[in-house]
Amino acid sequence: MIDSNPQYRAVVFDLDGVLIDSEPIHLRSAEVMLARRGIRLTPEQAAQQTGITIHKFLEKMVNEWGFPGPKPGEDWVAEKRVIFREMAETELQPVAGVSECIRALHGKMKIGLASSSPRPYIDWAIRKFGWTGMFDAICTIEDVRRPKPDPQMYQLIAERLGVERHAALAFEDSPAGIQSAVVAGVDCVGVGTSFSSEMLRAAGAKWFVQDFSDYATLSAILGDGVLPPRRDRSEPRAGVSGPG
Repeated sequence: MIDSNPQYRAVVFDLDGVLIDSEPIHLRSAEVMLARRGIRLTPEQAAQQTGITIHKFLEKMVNEWGFPGPKPGEDWVAEKRVIFREMAETELQPVAGVSECIRALHGKMKIGLASSSPRPYIDWAIRKFGWTGMFDAICTIEDVRRPKPDPQMYQLIAERLGVERHAALAFEDSPAGIQSAVVAGVDCVGVGTSFSSEMLRAAGAKWFVQDFSDYATLSAILGDGVLPPRRDRSEPRAGVSGPG
């Protein structure tokens, strides 16, 4: 049984892994960039870039794992972003059900976007999938001094949306993003595009959905009448439940 909270006045979406199914492309583009320099990461190492900025990940590679860093004149971040954009132009898709969810919520609740990505990339994704005008407030890496898992981003997006933090609900796909929301006092739904439900709950997620096609669970979390009824409304996936 899910304990819903009909008092939520705003929802806040992360971008990568929540709105767009980009994490596999991010992993592959970083792999290509590093392979050009003879650097091979283990699957466990590569997975650690999910949920943090590419700058932080490259610092981890050099400072914690001992890999050589960029040579003078090299910009690994810019190169990786070019590779990603080339792949994403043809391969990138929205997370299942998210476009329908955004459009159903638009005009009923305030909608925010809080991402550790740069603003030009966020604007490009919004245009690509026809979400222009859907977000009441956006917070990017340029807006904060400390990225996720620091709570600053969720503190700022709640302020920009004009709601108390306890009245906002976040959707995040990584432990770092969930920690950012929870420490800020924002309830969080873990989205299972990148990590297991166990890992997301351990980070502080109050609920879990595999993606936004789990309409019944989303309706229960948000409260009656927020999402319109659907004839093909699906039953909650196995293992999906409320706080426990």
